[in-house]
Amino acid sequence: TYQLTAPANGGNAAVYGAEIALSHRFANLPAPWNGAGIDTNYTLVRSRATYAPGFTDRLADVASESFSLSGIFEQGPFEARLIFNAIGDIPQAVGTNDALASNTERFHTLDAALSWRLSERLELSVEAQNLTDEVQYFSVKDELFSGYTRYGRTFAVSLRYRSGALASTW
Repeated sequence: TYQLTAPANGGNAAVYGAEIALSHRFANLPAPWNGAGIDTNYTLVRSRATYAPGFTDRLADVASESFSLSGIFEQGPFEARLIFNAIGDIPQAVGTNDALASNTERFHTLDAALSWRLSERLELSVEAQNLTDEVQYFSVKDELFSGYTRYGRTFAVSLRYRSGALASTW
């Protein structure tokens, strides 16, 4: 005998939230620091979903909050970003007392991106994700450890070529 469970479309759901964002470039600083800046945002989300008649809970797979802070430097053909991202807890199993139903705990990463426009049509980029090698943890009922995922660090190098009329958009 097997018990099979799977997600299904439910009844009604409502998501309420607010986001605040700030973007500032320090253009008044002396060169070359006039290319520095910051981007930041914070999002707060509250949700309610009806999963069965008379049963409501948070909407599955929706984070309760998120935050991002980016240090930026843009000067001529060079751009650099250092980005801190934080994501609040994410319910993955709602309306269940199943001991195997785990939820994602708060998680944060530090990422970086560098790019150099080599010509009007050619750009070299280097990106790194999860520089601090953070681990994502899962828990049952917000307190019992149920597992983790180690994504590791990810690095990418790309060379982009723009042809024709698209080259003039840089």
